[in-house]
Amino acid sequence: DVLELQDVLREALRVTAPYLAARRLTVEPTFPTTPVLFYGDRVRLLQAFGSLLDHAVRWGSEGSRVTIELASVVAVEWRIVVTHDVAGQQADFARALDTFSRLGGRMEEPLGLGLRVAKEIVELHHGRLWVEGEPGRSSRLVITLPAVQQQEPSARHDASSNA
Repeated sequence: DVLELQDVLREALRVTAPYLAARRLTVEPTFPTTPVLFYGDRVRLLQAFGSLLDHAVRWGSEGSRVTIELASVVAVEWRIVVTHDVAGQQADFARALDTFSRLGGRMEEPLGLGLRVAKEIVELHHGRLWVEGEPGRSSRLVITLPAVQQQEPSARHDASSNA
């Protein structure tokens, strides 16, 4: 289906809001004002984006800020970045990042089964997911998805006239 990425991200935020509120996490989304269209499975992408927010709830420092950015870094892809502080769980998060690095970037516990499933969903949509972090400071979960190429109206007309 054709969907708007901002809508799916907003829905993931709505579903996760009670958990974010329970940990007193403040969410700051930054989305483009124009629709970002994408071809994909809305339900699966909602699950993937929800897993990123669940990760922020699990590892985020209580009372800290979570940012969600949707931006085009290069013309052929969109990047979704979820960043949060992890100061309250330094040792556990450092161990999780170390395990992640030693496993060659495979999503395994203790970073969470949800992230492994999210990575599989993103890859099914021809994207990538990875985790960056500074032990004791912050975590960045990054998803890249291919940009939908819009055809020029004249190109669509020419193609239909050749049929």
